[in-house]
Amino acid sequence: MTAEEIYVPTNEKFHSFLYTISDFIGWYDRGELIISPDFQRRGVVWTTKAKSYLIDSIVRGMPIPQLFIRQIVHPSARKTMREVVDGQQRLRAIIGFIGGEFTVLPVHNSDISRTRYDDLPESIQGAILSYPLSVNVLTGSSDQDVLEIFSRINSYSITLNRQEKLNAEFSGAFKQSMHQLARRHYAYWRNHNILSSTAIARMGEVDLTADLVATMMTQLHHGSDHIKDHYKKYDDEFPLKEVIDEQFNHILSLIETMVGIPIEETEFRRRPLFYPLFTATHDVVFGFGSSSSRPGKELDKERIAELNIIMQDLSDKVKERETEGRAGEFIRANQGGTNSLTTRKLRHEFLKTLISPAFRVL
Repeated sequence: MTAEEIYVPTNEKFHSFLYTISDFIGWYDRGELIISPDFQRRGVVWTTKAKSYLIDSIVRGMPIPQLFIRQIVHPSARKTMREVVDGQQRLRAIIGFIGGEFTVLPVHNSDISRTRYDDLPESIQGAILSYPLSVNVLTGSSDQDVLEIFSRINSYSITLNRQEKLNAEFSGAFKQSMHQLARRHYAYWRNHNILSSTAIARMGEVDLTADLVATMMTQLHHGSDHIKDHYKKYDDEFPLKEVIDEQFNHILSLIETMVGIPIEETEFRRRPLFYPLFTATHDVVFGFGSSSSRPGKELDKERIAELNIIMQDLSDKVKERETEGRAGEFIRANQGGTNSLTTRKLRHEFLKTLISPAFRVL
């Protein structure tokens, strides 16, 4: 191979720029922006909720994913055309909002909800128009080049987990509530080592929160479908949000009192044990399906020290993998690593029976 035959990679195929929304609106109005070129893959058409969520992100100054456009200069026409390669639905939503096609929903932003763009304060209109969009501009690229570029980009994509799929599919009330509730207790998850930073980076705290809430509202379950049902049912509104928030907060606080020592020093920090401890405590105090933020039972102060000993002893037995005595079946279930409904019920009922004597009816 001669020196002339050696391929030297360059970045001439694309350049990164920051353009404002105003730039894109100008190109669109002048007919210089092609949102659906022939090679554009057909994606799912966004719902109003998804569009509203995007606009709210822009109004709040939150970042949104990068766009890809192909730029074609026509010297004779003294015109530059821009074809949207990736970001079609985002741009359609932005242009549609500014054109008055829809408004932001109350679940996303109650301050500007149901207000058309033209009726917004000029300060907000200006913030939207000046919002910077990160854009990769492809120059001199053929259709084949574009397809090759995206084939390589997509080869680095990871498979979405359960929560990431739900996050991509829904933008409504239940999703917002689960994100807020999970974030509010970020310190709890991390300080007690219930979730690692890696798990949280993959939305593990939202997944755990949604799993627990779905159980609180109905019953023990297994599988993604049960959680997804809640995202669907409460996508428009989530009337029990405040009740669930108060119940959730109450149970987290109770668990710390029940265990008696830092949770991170016990086996209850592990999700397979934390989940049944949470659900069993909620079942005892509120009962599954309760629509009241008022507990039905409270922890008997005179039984707290005794309960602390019981919980810490169980943690030690789980750690040592003891399989004898009354706790043997419970411990063996934790060793299997399974999360089936049968196993969940076994763990739940054992812990419920264990902690119930320490509670009294209000």
